[in-house]
Amino acid sequence: MSAEEATAAADAIPADAAAAAVDSDDNHFKVFVGNLAFTTTEDEIKEAFSKAGSVVSVNIVSRHNRSLGYGFITFAAEEEAIKA
Repeated sequence: MSAEEATAAADAIPADAAAAAVDSDDNHFKVFVGNLAFTTTEDEIKEAFSKAGSVVSVNIVSRHNRSLGYGFITFAAEEEAIKA
């Protein structure tokens, strides 16, 4: 992915999206992210948050194939989750 594409992916995440609450699970660390645009994709979130570290997984919570505007990002290390 080019730098322009990475910037575009980061721009797709609203500026007022909130990331908080680091939680550990099987040596991985989950971060809650809220206030997402309903059109935000897991790939866009992964690209934007990969700047903080190694993203293991992204899960946008949805109901009936519609985003609820929040989700969870799992990082490989606690320091990366805190940095996010």
